[in-house]
Amino acid sequence: MNQLPALANLIFEGTGSGAFARIDYGDPNGHCPVVAEIAFDGGAPYPMHPQTLDYTSTVAYATEAGIEPLANDSWTSAVARFSDNLSDTVECKVTVTGVADGGAHMHAGPICVSVSPNPFNPVASIEYQMPAAGNLRVEIYDVRGGLVRTLLDGAVNAGPGRLTWNGRNSQGSLLSSGLYFCRITALGRMEVKKLLLIK
Repeated sequence: MNQLPALANLIFEGTGSGAFARIDYGDPNGHCPVVAEIAFDGGAPYPMHPQTLDYTSTVAYATEAGIEPLANDSWTSAVARFSDNLSDTVECKVTVTGVADGGAHMHAGPICVSVSPNPFNPVASIEYQMPAAGNLRVEIYDVRGGLVRTLLDGAVNAGPGRLTWNGRNSQGSLLSSGLYFCRITALGRMEVKKLLLIK
């Protein structure tokens, strides 16, 4: 019996000609999709391409870099559609709007993030600028891709904000010197910053 594939983590990275969309595709039957596409604001779909061909685990799919809606930052909603049999379709939708003066809706711009000092010891300051109110997730990963701590996962207002990380994991243990990554996810966008912890 065919089981529907699952979609997760639809994100948008980069700007201008380097902008692209990415999503995680998982199929319990190990099937590759016969439909893998994303459409913006109800327009014509753009194909999404696998980043690996090993369907025994989750496969990342991405658009070509610089497709028109992403390059121009001109979209307000995106729908990724996948099907492994042409009759059953799964979708993942993202809508990003903010309220401008006069009540008009506008697309939220990129999240601006800075880290200082870097390298750091014992505390790094992570400052962000949210273009619109929404959920913000700030996570710290090690070089193997393991999540070591979630600094924030919740709703925040538009505007500037600041968090600190003291080089400790979620159990409170001080981590060893080395390279870490701060991943900030909000409003359908993701930014990654490198952090170097020195002792």
